[in-house]
Amino acid sequence: MSSNFGYTSVREVAANLGVTIDTIKKWCIDHNLDTICDEDRQLHISDFSLHLFMQYYEQICPRINVRKAIIDSLLNERVKYEIVSNMSYKSSIGNVNLYRIRSLIEFVATNGLVVEKGDLGGWIEKPHNLSQYGLCWVTQNAEVFDDARIIDNALVDDQARVFGCAICRDSSVVCEDAMVSGHAFLAGRCVISGDASVSENAKILDNARVKDAVVVNGQSIVCDNSLVEDEAFVTGFAYLHSNAVVKGVTSVSGIEMIAAEYSDNLISVQ
Repeated sequence: MSSNFGYTSVREVAANLGVTIDTIKKWCIDHNLDTICDEDRQLHISDFSLHLFMQYYEQICPRINVRKAIIDSLLNERVKYEIVSNMSYKSSIGNVNLYRIRSLIEFVATNGLVVEKGDLGGWIEKPHNLSQYGLCWVTQNAEVFDDARIIDNALVDDQARVFGCAICRDSSVVCEDAMVSGHAFLAGRCVISGDASVSENAKILDNARVKDAVVVNGQSIVCDNSLVEDEAFVTGFAYLHSNAVVKGVTSVSGIEMIAAEYSDNLISVQ
């Protein structure tokens, strides 16, 4: 930066630091620091004031860089889908207006489905429901609405429904006629299928599978390689982990920690 008689051009300082002239000008005014205008009405800052501003800049620089990185990321991110406003209908639950989505790029969904540019997907209420990032997708007649979020590489397929404040992330899959609602949280490579219902504050994680007419709710956690099937009911603070299997017409409630087979009143718990 060039200086003349102990002063430096504010325009030059701003250009070198990647900030606006107004940022420097406002800081000088707020801190009553010395600036002058030359014969061309160009603002200059005293070397001492510049020294103080540089200390301030060292504090704001990380925030500027983070903001710039976020903006650059958004500008470089391809928009994955659009909402087709003239294709709508009422949701099967809650009487909410849903809209068909249409792919704007080609990608491969979690289940291996090749989504071509222009392909129609499933139904969502608003952009909040399905992220533009990752490979997440909603297909066929699947519905996502309310404040539910499908992010990362998650997939909602067939006639499945995700609503409430539920979150499906990573490579989780909700398919067939399954329903995920409330504050349910799905992560990992878990699969919810059949007529299964996951609701309230339940968490299905890792490679866990929930299928058939199963109901999982409460504060339950089903994780690792656990399997819940048939007409099992899991609620309360139940914790199914390792290779737990819950099947049959079986109820697991209260505070239970299961890492083996639990079915038809024959209990093997570790």
